[in-house]
Amino acid sequence: MVMNCLQQQQLTSHAETWLTVFGVGNLIATPYHVNLLLAGYDEHEGPALYYMDYLAALAKAPFAAHGYGAFLTLSILDRYYTPTISREKAVELLRKCLEELQKRFILNLPNFSVRIIDKNGIHDLANISFPKQGS
Repeated sequence: MVMNCLQQQQLTSHAETWLTVFGVGNLIATPYHVNLLLAGYDEHEGPALYYMDYLAALAKAPFAAHGYGAFLTLSILDRYYTPTISREKAVELLRKCLEELQKRFILNLPNFSVRIIDKNGIHDLANISFPKQGS
């Protein structure tokens, strides 16, 4: 029945997130540690973003980052994010975060693929690329 509801998209983002919590909760006994971000949109509640850690602890968040990059980017998100941010400003904010990672993170990844989730679905943006640093 739950899978039928998922396939017919009858569950809200919040309900799907809690379903995922229970699934991850069953995996806690395994030797794997997975943190994840879940995003969705439903007509009643609007957009939603959830952060779930490897212990299946769940928190709804206005913005999120995880991994080592979060240590460098969460302060930028905290300073510049507003609940009414436009799509263009959100992409600029993402670019600020990626520029900070390029400066301070030990791994310099030159290309990033970006997707936006909104009420109309999932959209691919043009890749964000940075020139290679000197070898």
